[in-house]
Amino acid sequence: MAELKLKQQQLNDNIARATQDRDAEGQTALANNEDLTNAVLELQNTPYNVVAQAHGPVDSVIPTYRDRVANYEALVDVIKSKTFLNQIQNLVGKGAGSLSDAEGAKLEGSLRSLSLKQTPEQMFKGLAEMLPLLSKANSILKTRYAKTSAQGGAGSPTSGGKLVFVRDANGKIVQQPASTK
Repeated sequence: MAELKLKQQQLNDNIARATQDRDAEGQTALANNEDLTNAVLELQNTPYNVVAQAHGPVDSVIPTYRDRVANYEALVDVIKSKTFLNQIQNLVGKGAGSLSDAEGAKLEGSLRSLSLKQTPEQMFKGLAEMLPLLSKANSILKTRYAKTSAQGGAGSPTSGGKLVFVRDANGKIVQQPASTK
């Protein structure tokens, strides 16, 4: 009997660790998506005189000496980074509550096509196409990962509670808060 309780405790500890890892992964994904959304909004709100100095076949390759233009160019590079492209792959085609393959491809294509060599108008068109998809992705991430953390329920990182798995009267395995005895 003691061996069974020890195995059950080990199982519960493993499940608690896995839940914490999943919650941490979800919080990271949410933060990355919000960072990307904020970066896109920042690009869209950049004054046109700064944007015009960064774009075009010549301006995009000559050294930048103005801080605001350099910041704008760096922000474009950050948005195009592999981190954000990888994040999109985690949101596509994982059942209900996911971006469709077409939406994922459109968002990925918009990210990959960002270039200072294109006209500002073309770039802003791509940015405008991204925002609704990023908003949907944020909703997906909140639905997928934020349930236990947002509720602060037992077993969530915010409560410090621990869950155990036990059999109910019907023999079904259910979660319940660990006793504090």
